[in-house]
Amino acid sequence: MKKLFAAFVVLGLLSLSACREIPSQIDVVSIDYPSMKCLQEGTFNPEIESKWWYIKNPYHDYVTSVSVVNGQLCLGNQIESRQSYLQCFDNGYFMGVDIGEFDGWVKYCPYFSLLPEAGSEKLVSEQNCRGIIARDHRNGYILTSQNLYAMDCENESYQWEWRLIESFDNGVRTYLYLNEQDVLFIVTAGSIVSISTDFQATTIVESDILKYMETNSIVFYEGSLWCGASTGVYRYCFETDEERWYPVDYAEYVK
Repeated sequence: MKKLFAAFVVLGLLSLSACREIPSQIDVVSIDYPSMKCLQEGTFNPEIESKWWYIKNPYHDYVTSVSVVNGQLCLGNQIESRQSYLQCFDNGYFMGVDIGEFDGWVKYCPYFSLLPEAGSEKLVSEQNCRGIIARDHRNGYILTSQNLYAMDCENESYQWEWRLIESFDNGVRTYLYLNEQDVLFIVTAGSIVSISTDFQATTIVESDILKYMETNSIVFYEGSLWCGASTGVYRYCFETDEERWYPVDYAEYVK
């Protein structure tokens, strides 16, 4: 019931076209791959995905990221992952670092931090940062490699507070926050989870494909969640509760 309710809320709020019949071919645009006009549905190959970064792979410098540009699904080549985050709020800001195995953390810093009356910075988490999300100037989320925190500045002293609301044993890959609907989607190694306005976590889908995918991006487009990965594009359709895989043959697009 939770999953059905979550899907209903998202589809109802966005009022986007449904996907009762998922086509085997999807139209796309791309700046990085100019000749790419469409993708054909195929079968996910976990072995190819797991060996993508091997030096013997001639296309290991290429991946497929997803975005929406001018109302169309756009595919690009995202190579470097984000390593630092900064988000400003009322009375202070949050900073995060994600340098893989070398370092990772999230800290809160008050404005004018060199002045004694401003207070001192505080460590929020020693885990690698995956995102700092503003719901508004006094509310937001902090996403680390394994945890999700809700933070706010609504108390009488206007001091920032944060609390753990969900943990992800499989690890966090990427996320999508829909500001107008105040819905957060989190992609883990094996699932997609939604976070509602009252901080309730709902597993939208559990997927063997997502266990192996090196997910780098996610968008909501035409009633579906789309995720970019090293070897192609993953799609989950809310209405039909189905997932699809669209492989990318880089030999066709990289000259």
